[in-house]
Amino acid sequence: MNLTDEQLFAALADEDVWSAENESEPDPAIVAALRGVAVLVEEEDEAADANLRLLLDGQRDGWMARLNEHPEWRSAGLARKLSAQSYAALDRMPPDALEITAMAVDVAEHLDASQYLEETRRQLLGTAWRERAYGLFYVGRFHEALAACDRADLAFEECIGGDYERARVALTRALALRPLDRIDEGEELVRWAAAVFREYGDVERVVLAVITGVQMLARRHQYRAAIERLREAEADHGDALSLQARATLEGNLAYCYRMLGDTGRAIAHYHLASVLHQELGSATEALRDRWNIAGLLMVAGDAAEALRALEAVRPELETFSMMSEVNVLDLERAELLVAMERFDEAIAICLALRTRLAESGLSTSTRALTAVAYLAEALQSRAATAKVVRHVREYVRRLPEEPELLFLPL
Repeated sequence: MNLTDEQLFAALADEDVWSAENESEPDPAIVAALRGVAVLVEEEDEAADANLRLLLDGQRDGWMARLNEHPEWRSAGLARKLSAQSYAALDRMPPDALEITAMAVDVAEHLDASQYLEETRRQLLGTAWRERAYGLFYVGRFHEALAACDRADLAFEECIGGDYERARVALTRALALRPLDRIDEGEELVRWAAAVFREYGDVERVVLAVITGVQMLARRHQYRAAIERLREAEADHGDALSLQARATLEGNLAYCYRMLGDTGRAIAHYHLASVLHQELGSATEALRDRWNIAGLLMVAGDAAEALRALEAVRPELETFSMMSEVNVLDLERAELLVAMERFDEAIAICLALRTRLAESGLSTSTRALTAVAYLAEALQSRAATAKVVRHVREYVRRLPEEPELLFLPL
């Protein structure tokens, strides 16, 4: 007897199927169907592991072409593996992660309807779009991230457990709304997501929702209230937190203390977050923590130590192709050098930055070049102060989020 999609998923949704206390004999047809699905998933995952290694061999600009050359690789297993791989890739090399999510979406969108259940295809497509949304948010492409969230929501809308999956999407959507100052929308999403996670008994994601809500408070400059909520979450659920959730919590505590001017506590929490991220293998997050510590050393007035810390971080940012971050870091170095009256070194950094921007071909480069040219002229005439460099740095930092922002000299 073959079960229809509706019969199979109705069985999966029946609580008695999962109950250890259920004494009735299971329906042989349901058992056979579930075993068949399990065997298929296991076989596909084994094949997908091998195909994934072949697919991701070499430079990322050849991955999609290789995928198109091997239509036999396109399976639900490969879509699952690609989506699962994207988060780890984001920590190592964000551009790689984006290409991986693009392939996950492509595979999920073109799965054979005669071979896979509709529920399976929806779940995989929603997952692929959700992972892509987070990757786009991570690299600062916020409007694209929101569009990807829309696609994920659409896929999950009619899935079993779709409200849970959409709650996960809601947290990514809230994160992407925050830099766009759509805080009210973000907070409403966070409240809804937290309520859904509580219904499902997912303590870990309840805490992640709290942390996302804290970022909304921070955007409103309500740092003390944010710290209070983080401490409450830590007290209520600390024992149940994974390393990832604890690292995220520590990083948010550090940020809030930093904004309150408590440099000592901020450095301590960033250091702990860095250790946890390193233990998790989250190299880029550990790097950001170390960069934040360098920034705090700048604030504390320890220019020499801050400069050493920045120079240690810079080559790693380049390794991960995080060039927008490299540009900002270079302006931080220039600011320290001006404060130390080492103008020639600051000028060299500024001229190299100007060349890099001119060659980048990015849409924001022209606007950034205007600001950097202004700074170079000020440095060469020795009219630049640390405040002038800081003004240009803040403008360059904001450009990826606000590409239409015009530069106004200090």
